[in-house]
Amino acid sequence: MIRAISLFMTLSVLSLVCADGVSIVSGPEAGTQLTPVKVYDGLGAFAGREFDAAKQIGDNPGALLFVHSMTRNTYPVIRRLDQLAGQHSLMGFKSFTIYLASDRTSAETQLMNRNGLATGGYKFSVTGKFGALKLENPIMLSVEGLDGPGNYALNRRAVLTLVMTLNGKVHRSHTFTDTGEHDVPFIEKWVDEVVGSIPESTSAKQKLRDRRLPEEPEQLRKLAVQFQAFWGQEYRRGYPMLPVIEEITGSLPNPEAALSEVVSARLPDDPEELRSMAIRQAEELFHLQTRLNAALEGKLEYTTMKTAQLRQSMQASPMKTQKSRGTSRLTEKSIKKFETRPAPDSGQAVAQGAPPSDAKLSSLMRSFIRKTNSTQINLEVFKEILSRSQKSSELQKQTVGMFRFLVSGNRKYGNDHARKLVRDFLDIHEKLNSTHDE
Repeated sequence: MIRAISLFMTLSVLSLVCADGVSIVSGPEAGTQLTPVKVYDGLGAFAGREFDAAKQIGDNPGALLFVHSMTRNTYPVIRRLDQLAGQHSLMGFKSFTIYLASDRTSAETQLMNRNGLATGGYKFSVTGKFGALKLENPIMLSVEGLDGPGNYALNRRAVLTLVMTLNGKVHRSHTFTDTGEHDVPFIEKWVDEVVGSIPESTSAKQKLRDRRLPEEPEQLRKLAVQFQAFWGQEYRRGYPMLPVIEEITGSLPNPEAALSEVVSARLPDDPEELRSMAIRQAEELFHLQTRLNAALEGKLEYTTMKTAQLRQSMQASPMKTQKSRGTSRLTEKSIKKFETRPAPDSGQAVAQGAPPSDAKLSSLMRSFIRKTNSTQINLEVFKEILSRSQKSSELQKQTVGMFRFLVSGNRKYGNDHARKLVRDFLDIHEKLNSTHDE
């Protein structure tokens, strides 16, 4: 088993180079000096103004995510990068998500709808989260057209182009031609690369604070309060950088008080406007609670249905799992039916492998069987599966069982390329095992 995995990992690395014949390249090379990235901010900290996103990052660790195509598959990457920017904000990390479009007027309208209103009734954006994606930093619009800034060598054929920065230079560029939840681990790894670890000594933390964080005490306090409001709960004993920040800002509020401060700062002064907002937020609470109740009772998995439809669905029979476009869904019913399917020319039921019980392998399997995956994505996820399987003999058994499950009988999980990878692996595995038995 180990020999099969090692051989296939080698083949996978070689195949990555040759996938699709010619790979799409987008973004500047590592070591390139940052040049201006002109963007327009409709609702964020620079609301109604144009500014240079690269200049705002400066020498700090940062990221520029250029969005060539706004689709549902891009949302996990956009949302996770925004979350990482918040989580690492007190280490000076900054990121900007930038939408590229040829028609600025229609693009501004589109982004206004996606970002939501700064203090409107869109998913509790009054807390400082924008739009349905609940972003801390709303999506910006490039003012340099569909091709974006000329010096960044952006490719229109890409779905996303991520440029990681450090010390005023490009640290790495990555092109996404097919993206989704499976790319999140890569994003997290690359952010950790540029951010670095938190220093242990107080003097080192002070130097990092002075080099990366705002000098103005009020700006520094605002940054720290927002961090406490959204991410402070993750640190039971407080975030390590807070003490050296409090040397300048004075005592900072705890997470609950910080969230109240953020909300209070965003509330309108006009009484009628405040009343209207309270009504909208109460309605949103009702919708969310209704969905939660339905989900807890097993009558709802995921939907954007309105409250009236939800009431009706909760009175009816439980909803059937819908099959997402371009995605293979493994339901408990279909798995059970497949595992007990009679073998050809036999009246007996046989087991043809099984989905893995390991949560990580299960997640990788769902990424691997997406029919919309490119060959490059298939190979990258496949390599991760093999790497995971090497952790223990039990995971190796689960991997083989998973692969057998995906291709046994007439099942067609994943696309043709994914199934070929699995069959080739199983062929090598069987040959090595038969040789060993001899």
